[in-house]
Amino acid sequence: MGPRSSVVVALSALAAACVLGNPNFDAADGSASESSTRGGDPETHGGATTSASAGESSGATGTGTTGASDPSTSDSTTTDGLTSTAATSDASTTSDATSDATSDATSDATSDATSNATSDSTTDATSDATSDATSDATDSTSDATTTDTTTDGEGPPGACGIPVDQWSFVDVAPIAAINTTQFEGDPLLLADGLTLYYTAETPNLADDIYVTTRAKFGAPFGPGIKADALGLNTASSDSRIALSSDLLRVYFATNRPGGQGMVDVWTASRAKALLPFAPPTPIMAVNNGNNDFDPTISLDELRLYFAPKLGVSHDIAIATRPSLGDPFGSPTALAVINEDSSSEAHPSLTGDERVLLFTSTRSGVADLYVAWRESVDENFGAPVPLPAPINTPNFSEGEASLYEGDEGCELYFMSTRNNDSWDLFRARLVGP
Repeated sequence: MGPRSSVVVALSALAAACVLGNPNFDAADGSASESSTRGGDPETHGGATTSASAGESSGATGTGTTGASDPSTSDSTTTDGLTSTAATSDASTTSDATSDATSDATSDATSDATSNATSDSTTDATSDATSDATSDATDSTSDATTTDTTTDGEGPPGACGIPVDQWSFVDVAPIAAINTTQFEGDPLLLADGLTLYYTAETPNLADDIYVTTRAKFGAPFGPGIKADALGLNTASSDSRIALSSDLLRVYFATNRPGGQGMVDVWTASRAKALLPFAPPTPIMAVNNGNNDFDPTISLDELRLYFAPKLGVSHDIAIATRPSLGDPFGSPTALAVINEDSSSEAHPSLTGDERVLLFTSTRSGVADLYVAWRESVDENFGAPVPLPAPINTPNFSEGEASLYEGDEGCELYFMSTRNNDSWDLFRARLVGP
C-alpha cells in the first residue's frame, strides 16, 4: 500500500502481511516501490488489500441479501459453489424484498442476460480461444446493464432490504478455478451476475485484467482468462476496472507511460459493448506524482472515488464534475473515513452511494470496513469492521465488491487465508 505512519509500520503483524502479500512492498516505509507493477493495488497488497469497485456497473455495485443460513458453516473455504438449497431459499426472500424496487424492464433484461450467458458466455469464456471467450463474456453482459433501483434516502442505508448494521455473511468460499499461487484481486461482478472481471499477477510480476464466467447464480466459476478483448492489457500493469452502467466507458489503474508518474487513473470509451475500448487517456486532474489507485465511479459518472496519496499515506478521496462532458476537478479526501496513522484504499459503494466498503490498516493488518450515511450530501459516519467470518484475526482481507441481484446477494473480496497468498473469495450476504 502507500506510505504509512511509523506507528503502523512498526507493527510486526502488518510487516508480515506486507512481505507475504506484495513483493513490491517496501517494508522500510510501508509503501509500494515506485517501480511497482501492481497498478491500482500496491498500496494495499502489502498489508491492506485492494477492493474492487462495486459501483462500476449498476447491478455490480448493488448489494443483495439472501435468507439466513447456519453461521456455523460460514468458515468453510473448501468449496467454490454456494449451497444450492440455501441459495434457492434465499433468492426467494430476496425477490420478495426487492421486487417492488426492481422494474419490469430490469427483470426482463436480467432474465435475458442470464439466459444468454448460461448457454454461451460460460462455455466460450473457458475455451482455449482467449480472445473469443473474452468477447463473448463481454457480449453476455451488454444486455445485463440495469438502472439504479435504490432511491437516495429511501429506507435505512443497506442492501437488499437489509440495514447495514444488521448484515452478516455465510458460506465463505474461495473461487477455486481462478486462484493460483500468484496474486488475484480487484473483483467486479457485472449486472448479469455471471461475468466476473478481476486482476491477476502475470509471470513478469505485472498485473493484467482477467475474466471468468459461470452458468448461473450460485454455480462455480470457470477458469479465468485474460480479458484481452477489452483492449486494456499492456506490458505495463493494468488493473482495477470500473465500468459505466452501459459498459461503454471504463476507468482503471495503470502505470503505463504517459501519466503523471507511477500508477495513475485512466479512462477509455467504446461505441458498443462488443468492441475493444479506444486508446485510453489519463485523468490528469486527479493524478499526481504518487500512486493513484482503485477507481470506482458513481452510476451517473459524476463522482470518482479512488485512493490517492494526498498526505503521508493513501486516503480515500473523491473528485467530481458537473456533467459527463466536463473534466473532473481536483480530489478531496473523504471526511471521517481516513486516519493519519493508517492507509485507506479500495473504495466500493452501493448504487445509491450511501454505503461504503473499503480497506484499512488501522488495526495493524488489512481489514475490511463499512461506513454509511443517510444521503450522498452528508458525510459518512464512523466506519466499523465487517464481522467475522469476513475479517480474520490472523490474515489480511480487502478489495471488497458487493453484488445485489434478484437471485441473491454476494460479497467478493480478497484474503490471504488460503495458503497465505492473495486469493479471491465470495460469501453470501444475509440478514439477522
